[in-house]
Amino acid sequence: MSVSASPIDENGSTTLSGGFSDPGVLDTHTVVINWGDTTSTTLNLLAGVTAIPATSHTYLDNRASDAAYTISVQVTDKDGASLSAAATTTVTVNNVAPSAALTAAEDNDLHEGNTLSFSATATDAGPTDQAAGFTFQWRVTKNGAAYRSLDSAAGQASSAYSFVPDDNGEYVVSVTATDKDGLTGPADSQTLTVLNVAPSAASVSVSASPIDENGSTTLSGSFSDPGVLDTHTVVINWGDTTSTTLNLLAGVTAIPATSHTYLDNQASDAAYTISVQVTDKDGASLSAAATTTVTVNNVAPSAASVSVSASPIDEKREHDAQRRFQRSGRAGHAHGSDQLGRHDEHDVEPVGGRDGDSGHQPHLPGQPGERRGVHDQRAGHGQGRGEPVRGGDDHGDGEQRSAERGR
Repeated sequence: MSVSASPIDENGSTTLSGGFSDPGVLDTHTVVINWGDTTSTTLNLLAGVTAIPATSHTYLDNRASDAAYTISVQVTDKDGASLSAAATTTVTVNNVAPSAALTAAEDNDLHEGNTLSFSATATDAGPTDQAAGFTFQWRVTKNGAAYRSLDSAAGQASSAYSFVPDDNGEYVVSVTATDKDGLTGPADSQTLTVLNVAPSAASVSVSASPIDENGSTTLSGSFSDPGVLDTHTVVINWGDTTSTTLNLLAGVTAIPATSHTYLDNQASDAAYTISVQVTDKDGASLSAAATTTVTVNNVAPSAASVSVSASPIDEKREHDAQRRFQRSGRAGHAHGSDQLGRHDEHDVEPVGGRDGDSGHQPHLPGQPGERRGVHDQRAGHGQGRGEPVRGGDDHGDGEQRSAERGR
């Protein structure tokens, strides 16, 4: 006995042929072929025929560890006499690995943070293996490094898998199938380029508004970014030409409480606009900066105090001081307390206003029009007389004294 091919793959065929002898040329014979896989074939031969015709058989499955099948052939004549021992031969049937097929969902959105879905089926040359189902092994790499993995239960006809990419980059999704005999077939894979997503949905607020000038308020807020591995830079423009930059760690989307002091109010106490921009590690920013406002109120000055450079002084110095006062509109130094508005400027006027004002000027001794009692020692006059006295500089002081002497 012999077979035409061995080894063969599961679901492959081989052909057996052979012969026997029997001196009873009128005997008919029955030939039973046991293929070793629980199946058999029976042939009825005419009288005088001792050649076993070529008979094919398909092996649907391999044996464990691809062990050989033993084929046995028994021949019985019409009188019931059989071979003393069945004739045998062997055939080896090899297992064939299943082949997996991967399909990506049509609606997959290839941006970080989105769920990507896939399905897989497998085919096997061995019908028995196909009916038994498979174990599917899912593997994902990210930029060349292992990222995700999942094995299905055994005996599955198909499998579904999904994952969420945590960052932009190149992802390779692959799937294999393993049959009931533990043989794993080649992988089917897809390469995906996942894109970055800019931060969004930013919201900010301040702890206090309005505040007084030289007062503080605290800003806090949040934003979203599906890229959980993204770090972020937050720039806060306070609206008064100053800014603060914060560097946030990966996965942090809360803007920490950040305080700022406003040294001065705006004109008419108009509100300051605070803008916040967020940029991720890949350079993507909010489509529009988040904004809020804070009103800073002006605070009136208080607790004013004034002083002069010298007191008492002589009458001429007193007169000169008065003239300087009239010319400059200030007497001594004036100090006002406005500790809140550090950038405020103040005007300080003397009582009675500036030069040209119609208000009452401070009346200093020795000003024109004041009469003082003096003792005239000129010849023949021993009595005191009221006399206009001027400060001793220009404006005709000498001429007036001459006129007095001629009286």
